[in-house]
This record gives sequence, structure tokens and C-alpha cells, in this order.
Amino acid sequence: MGIDVNEMRKIDAEIHGLPLCDDIMTFYYDETGNCGKLILTDVGVNDENALECDFILGGVAFDGEQCPADTGQLLKDLKLQSSIKELKFRHMTRGGKSFLDFMGNSRVTTYMGWLHNSELYIHYATVNSLYYGLVDLVDSIWEYRPEFAFSFEWVQYLKSELYNFCMKYLDEVLPLLHKYRFPNIAREDKREFCLEFCDFIQTFNDDTTDEGFGMEVLKQMLKDVGRHGEVSLLYDNDPDILVSEYYSFYLSRCYTYKNAKHYFDFEKVIKAKMEETELTNNDVLFKNYEFVESKENELIQVSDVFVGVLSRVFRYLDGITIEDIKEIDRVKYAQAIKNLQKLHELIICADRKHPMLIQNANDMRLTKMRMFKLELLIGGTV
Repeated sequence: MGIDVNEMRKIDAEIHGLPLCDDIMTFYYDETGNCGKLILTDVGVNDENALECDFILGGVAFDGEQCPADTGQLLKDLKLQSSIKELKFRHMTRGGKSFLDFMGNSRVTTYMGWLHNSELYIHYATVNSLYYGLVDLVDSIWEYRPEFAFSFEWVQYLKSELYNFCMKYLDEVLPLLHKYRFPNIAREDKREFCLEFCDFIQTFNDDTTDEGFGMEVLKQMLKDVGRHGEVSLLYDNDPDILVSEYYSFYLSRCYTYKNAKHYFDFEKVIKAKMEETELTNNDVLFKNYEFVESKENELIQVSDVFVGVLSRVFRYLDGITIEDIKEIDRVKYAQAIKNLQKLHELIICADRKHPMLIQNANDMRLTKMRMFKLELLIGGTV
């Protein structure tokens, strides 16, 4: 399989309405939350954690080829035991069982302070596996009725409505998807699948509310597709595989930042898939990445800690309510809030550098709510 990096980066930029980034940069990466494959089974899915935790590919980056940060000083300041030869996220988790205890502990404070002052950019792509596996249903509708794709935001809104509705009724929707071996719908079953999915929506959706409007729109469009159209993106796929791989997000970073050098933590499966794909630049073979062993690279180790912290932050934000935030003891957890403030500033700085440094293949409502809650946490007003 071959990919023209110039063509792909232009397509992505146009879809998201963003400028191309031609800067010469250097990126380091680690990942967390990789379930390998998300598979429908007789009892739900093969990995329940994949429904709760995002896959995150992220780390640190800098302009040019010369790192401005002193990783040696960080390792010294963390005061790790002499037996520890490689910095890992697990070394941050000492003391305290709650998230805010974790976020305010001395090692996280040292790490966040160093990262905030390091002149490095943070970057990440976060992927909600269920959302990622479901949205081809919406995209299939647009293939049949492209005139109804009024805007990118409208399509994202309907994808968000579908995801949130399915999350609310997982016990009902997962068996329905499994029955038709989604996303590998047999052509002869297309009509029955669409109409049964419409019945599922009809049974549980309240179309008299604002929340129910999007699903009513999807129901009517899916009914039309079932009777007269095709769900082309749901044919000829691996049956029951909601997510078959994550390596495409590695590729995406390479062509989005074509003029950068990318260093990924060694992952045998990902490396093999990447090597099966030929990148070309003006018809010339192109490669701007390497896989390296984390124990030999301190910036990969820094990235390991970053994605670990980010994953814990997102899980915490997803699980708390606005009322929970009101009840936080801001004196007791002052240091945790200061560290979250530093994370927020790093996110804003990265977004200002280039918006694709922060990439969310995720429900837009969830993404916005995470930032809203984070800002409430650090701002102290609700």
C-alpha cells in the first residue's frame, strides 16, 4: 500500500479547515490504552477498558533538531532509586489513592514543573475506540446523501449524538451490532439492519427533546438508506471488528508534519504495519520516522510519563460532575490544581503552535466537556 504524503496532508487540512504545517520539528512519542483490536463478542466486547479509556499517542516535540530541554536534570530532580534505569509513568504514582492526591504528589509536581519550563511542546492524538468504530455508519449515510452534509460541524454533531445514544444503551446496541457482524453488513441484510437500527432508536429515543433531535434525524436518514440506498462503508470489512488497528494515527502524524522527524517508542506490531506502507513524496520513497527503544531515549521516557498523566486526567474529568468540582477542597489540593494549570497552559501553547498538535478522534461533546471541566477546576469558579 502506498500513500502520497502531500495528498494526504492536504486532504486532512481541508477537512478540518486548518493550515498546513511545514515547520522543521522533532517529535517523540509513546502510547497508552492500545487494546490491539476492539471486537464485538457474544457478551459485549473483548476489552471493557477500551470503552472507558482512550487510546492516546502523544509526547513532546520541539522546533528544529536540537532539544532545548535538559532531561538529565529532570531525572536528577525526580530522585528515583538507583535501581531504576528507565523513567516510566508508574514511577509517578506513589502516595495517595485519589486522582487529586496523585496529581499533587512531589514527583508529578517536579515533572509538571520541568515540562512547563522546558520549552518543549506537548502533542497528542486521543481516540475513543467505540466512537471510532461507530462513525462509519454516519459516513455511509453521507456517501448516499452528500447533499445533507451541510458542514463538518453538522456531521460531527450527528456522530456525537450517535455515540452518546449508543453509550447510554450499550446493552441493547452491542448485541444488535454483533447480530449483523458490524461493520461487515451482508448486502442482502442491509435493509433489515437499517430498519432494525431504526426500531432501536424509536424504542429508546425521545424525539421531543433537544437531545433526541439528532437521533431522530439519523433515524429518518437511515430508514431512507435502508430502503433505497447503500451503506457502502459497512461492506467487505472484517466482521465484528470495531477497531482493527491504531497504526494509522502513527502514519497521520508523519504526513501531517512532513518536514519533522518522528521517534516512536518501539512497538513490534505497529512497526511491522508501518513498514508495510510505502510513503512517497513527489513520487520518491519517503520516510521521516524511526522506532527506538525507550530505555535508550530519555525523551521517549518523558513522553511515557506525559501520556500516562494525560490518560489519568481524562478519566478523572470524564467521571466527575460540575457538582463534584464545587466540592473540591482547594486548600488541600492546591498543588494538584497548580499542576493541572500547567497542563492546561501546555495544551493552549500547543494549540497556538499548530491545531493538529492536539488531535481528537473523539466525541466532540466529550472533548469540549473535558476542557470545560479542566478550566473550572483550575479557575475555581462554577
